[in-house]
Amino acid sequence: MWTAFLIICSLIVGTPCAATVTSQLQMEANAIMNSGWWYTSDARFNISNRCNWYEISCNFDGSIKAINIDYPWWNELATISFSTFNLSSFHNLESLVIRSAELYGTIPKEIGHLSKFTHLDLSANSLNGQLPLSLGNLTKLTHLDLSYNNLVGHVPHSIDNLRQLNYLGISSNFINGSIPPELWLLNNLTFLDLSNNRFKGEIPSTLGNLYQLQELDISDNNLNGSIPHELGFLKNLTKLDLSYNRLNINLPIFLTNLTKLQYLYISNSLSMVSSHLTLIN
Repeated sequence: MWTAFLIICSLIVGTPCAATVTSQLQMEANAIMNSGWWYTSDARFNISNRCNWYEISCNFDGSIKAINIDYPWWNELATISFSTFNLSSFHNLESLVIRSAELYGTIPKEIGHLSKFTHLDLSANSLNGQLPLSLGNLTKLTHLDLSYNNLVGHVPHSIDNLRQLNYLGISSNFINGSIPPELWLLNNLTFLDLSNNRFKGEIPSTLGNLYQLQELDISDNNLNGSIPHELGFLKNLTKLDLSYNRLNINLPIFLTNLTKLQYLYISNSLSMVSSHLTLIN
């Protein structure tokens, strides 16, 4: 398949195309071998056969387009580090899933160079440090899950560039500051989970502009003030969790507009609702 691609490519634009593809594939191979994430000395991980490894998928010309490392399948190494993995080598990477694999270190700023990314899931690991500003460069992302790590600092304002996102999860970290009002620009979101962090201040009224939202969880934070009436505009919500905050929990009547709501969590209790909202303090 790769040979056929090189022949076609050469007929169209000449030999530099073949050299470029070869260089890209060699960069990826070197990055895999130098990462220490795979036992490339083992016959099971023959580097020339990497496109057939369980964790790797390649595109037509043999360049890696997806890496999926997900426990319990991933048991080759006890821990893996971002510091040994040269993300900049994977120009065609579209999906990176490293979940429950004890990945540690900081999220490298070079991740923002991977302009083809549509799916990024680094959940349930041991990542620390701050969310890199360069995340805002990943404008094709539809899925971003960084939950269950040890991330700190603020949500970078550059995240409002991710206009294609439909899933955003950063729960169970140590993120602080206020919830960015600019999140309303991510108007394709259907799932937003900011729970179990250290957010403070009031719930931004601008969240009421996320008309596609089906699940909103901002529980277990230090949020205060009243529930903004704009949340009544979220007509597609099926789940709303505001519990374990410092909010005024007198539920406003406008929440009765949420006719699709099935689960409403307030204070330390759960209210289950069907076609009509039951107001429970």
